Amino acid sequence: MLGNRSYKDARAYAYYHMMALDTNGKAWAWGNNQYGQLGDGTVNNRSSPVSVLGNKTFSTLCKDDISYHSMALDTAGKCWCWGVNYKGACGGNTTIYRSSPVSVLGNHTYQKVAASYTTCVGLDSNGVVWAWGEGRDGRLGNNDINDRSQPISVHLDYSNGRYYVDIDHTDGTGYAIDNDGQVWAWGNNSYGNLGIEIDDELLPHTSVPVQVKQQYGLHDIF
Repeated sequence: MLGNRSYKDARAYAYYHMMALDTNGKAWAWGNNQYGQLGDGTVNNRSSPVSVLGNKTFSTLCKDDISYHSMALDTAGKCWCWGVNYKGACGGNTTIYRSSPVSVLGNHTYQKVAASYTTCVGLDSNGVVWAWGEGRDGRLGNNDINDRSQPISVHLDYSNGRYYVDIDHTDGTGYAIDNDGQVWAWGNNSYGNLGIEIDDELLPHTSVPVQVKQQYGLHDIF
């Protein structure tokens, strides 16, 4: 099914589309293409891999449970998105759906990207965290609940030389690990996602990152 190619990464996403990255950095996709999330310039479903348009050389596919859009980093650290652009999830300052890759605005060089449904986060080469897309429940971490169609900085603590080494976003909650191994979280807290309680009560959803209570320092988020 995957053709006569060698692959170095493959991902299955929430609503039945898959992507794979070959050893030359070319992205391939197949499955549900209702909103152009396969990136081949159409909205036709595909039962075998088609190449993502643009002749880009990618280094990393988004690792998380995105829905009807796709996201990847090229070898220069630029982030590209395509597919459904609900709430501005493609980061191009519009909400127009895209059937081929568009660059996320801001001229940031990213080392990692993550997403949950229509909210995206990126960690740049300076250890700064950015977010865009849906802002409900404070999931962008910028002290409001507004949607953003281009990246804004997450209101994390950067004092005393603090920077961030890993990120994730899942089920409406964002996470970041700082250079001391401390975990910070923001957004939805319906099930205790933020890892903090006050007098045995769950903290409400928060649009400002809070430090997760932990016993040991961490360096990676799965």
